[in-house]
Amino acid sequence: MSEQVSYQFEETSKDEILWRYLRFEHFFALIETNLMHFTYPMYFEDPFEGCYSKKTIEALEKYEGREGEEFRRNIYRANNEIPRAVTCWHRQQVESWLMWKHYGADRGIAVVTKSDKLLSSIGNSCERSPMLGNVRYIDLDEEEIQPLNILNNIMHKQREFSAECETRLVIDPLCVGDREHYLTNAGILLPNNPSDWIERIVLSPELSFLEKALTKYLDSKGFSINVSTSRLASGPYQLYEVFQANLVVKKEDVSKVRLPMSIFIETEDSCSQE
Repeated sequence: MSEQVSYQFEETSKDEILWRYLRFEHFFALIETNLMHFTYPMYFEDPFEGCYSKKTIEALEKYEGREGEEFRRNIYRANNEIPRAVTCWHRQQVESWLMWKHYGADRGIAVVTKSDKLLSSIGNSCERSPMLGNVRYIDLDEEEIQPLNILNNIMHKQREFSAECETRLVIDPLCVGDREHYLTNAGILLPNNPSDWIERIVLSPELSFLEKALTKYLDSKGFSINVSTSRLASGPYQLYEVFQANLVVKKEDVSKVRLPMSIFIETEDSCSQE
C-alpha cells in the first residue's frame, strides 16, 4: 500500500504565551537539576489518551487480506514502536482558574514562557528538532483521525476537554544524547537550563505568602526571574480570604507543599520579633 508514516500537526504560532502549571515539588526538581521531564503518553491519567475516533476504526475494518495486514502493521509501528515523549502546556494570554484547581491551588506554581523561546532552548539538547503543536479538540464519534500520522493520536482530544487550550511539546527520546542516563520509568529527562526559557513565575492564589522567599531562593541559584502572585489571590473581586493578616507559617504547614528549603519556614518566635 502507498500509505506512509507522516508527522503532520498544527504548529503553534511564534511568540505564543504558554503556561505550565506544576506542583511545587516538580518545580523545584526542574530548578535543582536543570532537567525537564517528558512523559510517554501512555502514562497520562486521561483514559482517552491516544484513542482513535469511531470513523477511524470503521475505516480500518474495511482493509482485508495481505494489504490490510500490512496497513495495520504500519499503524502499529507508528503508534507503538516509534517513541514520543511529551510535555503539556496551557496556551492562553492570562492565567486560568481551571488550571490552578486541576493542579492543586494549595501547592501549585506556573512557569510562563513563549513558544519560540521554549523551542530554541529544547533544540539545543536534541539531535532532532522537537515539535510544538496545538491539540485539536474533535467529536470522536464523527471525525476521522488519520492513523498513519504518528502525531495524530496524541494531538487530538475529545472536544469536552477544549477548555484546556493545550499545546504539546513532543520529542523523540532517541534524539537525546547519553539517553541511558536520563531515562525514567515514565519518560525521559532532558538537560535544559530553566533561565533560557522561563520568562516569569506565578504563585497559585493560596501561596502568595511565599513570593519573597521564592525570589530569594531563585537569586541564590543564580536565576533572575520575576516572581509574582496570582491575580486571583486578592483584589476588588476577591472570592475568599486566603490567609489572615497575622498568619504564622509553621513547619507542618510548609510540609504540605513539600518545600525542600528551610528559607520558607518561619517560627512563631521569629515572627513575633518583627
